[in-house]
Amino acid sequence: MGLAKRHVVATQERPNLTTTRYGTILYEAPEAVTAVRGLSRLYDIWSMGCITLEFIIWILYGNDELNNFYDQMKGGNDQFHRTVTDWMDHIQKDPECSQDSAIRDLLYIVRTKLLVVPLPPRRQSTMGMGPSLAPPAPGESDWEYLVDEPFADKVLKKIGYRALAPRSSVPAKLCRDCNGRVFWKGGFTIEDTKENFRTRAYDCQFCEILYDICMKPDAPRGPKVLIERHQSVLKLNSGSPLPILSIVRSNSLKPPIAIQLGFPELPEPGTDVFFHIINEWLNDCDHNTNHKDCKGFHQTRLPTRLIDVGTKDSQILRLIETHEDPIETKEYIALSHPWGDPEKHPPFRTLPKDEVNGRTVENFKKAIPYNELPATFQDAIITTRAIGMRYLWIDCICIIQGPDGDFKQEAERMEDVYSGAYCVLAASRATGVRDGFLGKRAQRKYLTFKRGDEEPFYMCEPIDNFSHDVLEGSVMNRRGWILQERALARRTVFFARNQTYFECGNGVRCETLAQLHNNLADFLGDPKFPEKSIRQNRGRKIVYFQDLYKQYSRLEFKEIEDRPIAIAGLENRLRTAYKTGGKFGIFDDGPGGGLFHRSLLWVRGEEECDDKTLSPIEFSEHRNIRVPTWSWMAYKGGIDYLEPPFKTTDWAGAEVQPAWSSAKDSTSDRTNMDAEIALVATVRNYNVAGRKSDDPFKLVYDTDRTGSDGQQPQCVIVAKPKDGITEREKTYYVLIVTLTSSTDKGKIYRRLGAGYMHAKFIIGLNAPGTEGLIC
Repeated sequence: MGLAKRHVVATQERPNLTTTRYGTILYEAPEAVTAVRGLSRLYDIWSMGCITLEFIIWILYGNDELNNFYDQMKGGNDQFHRTVTDWMDHIQKDPECSQDSAIRDLLYIVRTKLLVVPLPPRRQSTMGMGPSLAPPAPGESDWEYLVDEPFADKVLKKIGYRALAPRSSVPAKLCRDCNGRVFWKGGFTIEDTKENFRTRAYDCQFCEILYDICMKPDAPRGPKVLIERHQSVLKLNSGSPLPILSIVRSNSLKPPIAIQLGFPELPEPGTDVFFHIINEWLNDCDHNTNHKDCKGFHQTRLPTRLIDVGTKDSQILRLIETHEDPIETKEYIALSHPWGDPEKHPPFRTLPKDEVNGRTVENFKKAIPYNELPATFQDAIITTRAIGMRYLWIDCICIIQGPDGDFKQEAERMEDVYSGAYCVLAASRATGVRDGFLGKRAQRKYLTFKRGDEEPFYMCEPIDNFSHDVLEGSVMNRRGWILQERALARRTVFFARNQTYFECGNGVRCETLAQLHNNLADFLGDPKFPEKSIRQNRGRKIVYFQDLYKQYSRLEFKEIEDRPIAIAGLENRLRTAYKTGGKFGIFDDGPGGGLFHRSLLWVRGEEECDDKTLSPIEFSEHRNIRVPTWSWMAYKGGIDYLEPPFKTTDWAGAEVQPAWSSAKDSTSDRTNMDAEIALVATVRNYNVAGRKSDDPFKLVYDTDRTGSDGQQPQCVIVAKPKDGITEREKTYYVLIVTLTSSTDKGKIYRRLGAGYMHAKFIIGLNAPGTEGLIC
């Protein structure tokens, strides 16, 4: 097992990693394949974890299941094998692990101490420009599909188990093989050929479905197929994290393992059953001790205005001023929605004066005409009443619009509005205010398995896909303002095209009654954003905020000038939580911290969806917004980040410094735009003539290269490697700048881009350089 030998003193004093290359392949840690040089002795910790997990499987389930585990582990690459995660998830739910036991403690050690190897810091290389931050942990970017039977049972006790029964329960036509499949067997798999599925498809509806799945463009190639059960879903053993089918059981079926109790057919939106599910999500979150982070905080100030949706006795809608009118409770619902195209459909909004439609503050205080409201607003009112709330906040009604309105003041309070709401309703399925979100939906496909005396269960089309339905596939979530609304909300109900989701601090619940979890999504779903990220190590924190800004930079705005404003609330919270200064999307943790310099190394995005150049934003004078060229907020377009190696980088604090380090206020919203925005920098010339193809070199210009206006581009050193190689061999990370003006008070530069290059290309490294300001 492993690589350890009985040379304790020699091993401890060895300055380099081990050069031993061969151990038992089954027990090799990922770095056995990926390591460029020798292996760390942490390899042995990984191997111990592998053998201990085998022991747990053997002692709980016997030798047959251990052999089954070995069969599932065949193949793979230099990554954490998904089968291991699935088996540990399964063991976690074993009765032996649901009580205090040695097996439970042993599994905890394997999961948290042995099969989690923190690799040593990566050595500096003149060519190593790949990702160097802490890599995502297993499950960091993939979604976990969790079985939550207690919650499902709690919901169904209230609405009645008969609500689960689908309208059509005709048993599926099955072949002999499918009739005999024991889906509840530990480590269940289906291993067959595509040709066999095709042949049996004529007489078997399940084989027909499997054949159709195997013939999809994203299915694995080759004649053979391996399908595995992961808790309550089936997945192709192809590396794809997405399930191909969901297994849903009826209440009368009691399998020996946890299988999701839920709806094969979803209830119609707007029905009593539909709203019962939403109310149970909220009730569970309100009273469950595991949801303490989701609890509301003391609301010191309500939104300026709210919509009173009325009572059972009087359902008159009216606009109230919270500082003037008496209110029954400080709890309210907030709506997050897309406005749509105002040219096709003029928006319904509150104006200071409106001689055409009479949609003014004073008129709305008397009554808001329900029949004139667009469908999305009507559905929000219906849902607010169904939840049992009295007050609703909708931006274009509660904020006075137009040049003489109060958008400027109210926009600065968005953080309080969304974080203070009892719940946020997100109209994810809508493209505009006239679409609504309670309309009919297409039902998913499913097969009813009723074999002999066995109670029914259902093989269903997998629709539990929060990432696609909400985060990526929703028109609404492409809006820049929506990102902040989601992150600031304590909890949100998302009305998506395929189903409704509920997100709070404990993950995502589906209308199917399943539960989802994802670590990166948790960052924005944190009800006390960004408290969860504070618990992470420094590398993970950096990954989180960079991922946030990369995502935000690719979102759309009706008014592109809102780009620095629509994320101000999140930026304020991140600075407070991380205890840093900074502004304009740049963080500063003080001299030597490196966060300021790392933040400066943003570059134009190079994903397929990104434009070839960024576009400078022209801010109107009347909006009083000034954003410097060294901030990505000054441009339209997606960004990424250069990644200097973690823990081995020397930050050039003497070469570039933030001007705000002496300023009292460091926010990036419009209230502080008169503050100093220049960076104090040492500017140097560079010349890459004679560069060889293997020289480390990359310069990414923000806009078209002609943007230097004929001036010779220069550079500002931001980072370099720590000691270990000669100065001549080091790779320097730089900002590219150009001179814009020169006066008696000094030289003014603007940013052109960023990149890295060999030290030998920078002229006069040992000379003082030219002092200047980057604005």
